[in-house]
Amino acid sequence: IYVDGRQRTKPEEILAALQIQRGDAILSYDLEAAKQRVEALPWITEAAIERRLPSQILVTIAERWPIAIWQNDGRFLLVDPHGNAIGDDVGGVVGLPLVVGEDAPAHANDLVGMLATEPDLMHRVKAAVWVSERRWNLVMDRLEGGIAVRLPEDNPAAAWKRLARLEREQRLLERKIVAVDLRLVDRLVVRKEVDHTPTPPEKPKKRVPGKDA
Repeated sequence: IYVDGRQRTKPEEILAALQIQRGDAILSYDLEAAKQRVEALPWITEAAIERRLPSQILVTIAERWPIAIWQNDGRFLLVDPHGNAIGDDVGGVVGLPLVVGEDAPAHANDLVGMLATEPDLMHRVKAAVWVSERRWNLVMDRLEGGIAVRLPEDNPAAAWKRLARLEREQRLLERKIVAVDLRLVDRLVVRKEVDHTPTPPEKPKKRVPGKDA
């Protein structure tokens, strides 16, 4: 058995789906049924199976490509461009945004396409939260304590472009801020970082001998 195109699907999963053993009659092997079983595997979107006499089976597969990691009910699942969850093996996957929200995978492809229009800013997006089934909140720079960016429901791409322009021209995201609200077209709402540094107590004045206090 020869397999071409495999990257993330485990070899033992393909072998189990093929349901063929050494010594089976190759001419009676049901290629179409095997194709359907292989295509039912989570990572595989398309498969072609052919016999090569006298004793070879060639399996050619095309795998789904993850575009985001979906956090749902404490689990982390990879998501493809069609919004399908394609497995929980996120080990070794780097550079993908984390999306949160019950229906987030269905909108992840549009989100990634929008973010890619500003690549310098895209790599700073660590997470995106699908809010109220209608819009995105982004978390920039860090998952914990990062800058929250609220995008509008209508035309979020224009707001994303606006944020990129503000960053290039004014270095907005380099300031001591915790949130940027872009939901209003005619104004920008920024929430500053609260300074929790305690104010040092005043030093008592020294009394000069011989003078009244």
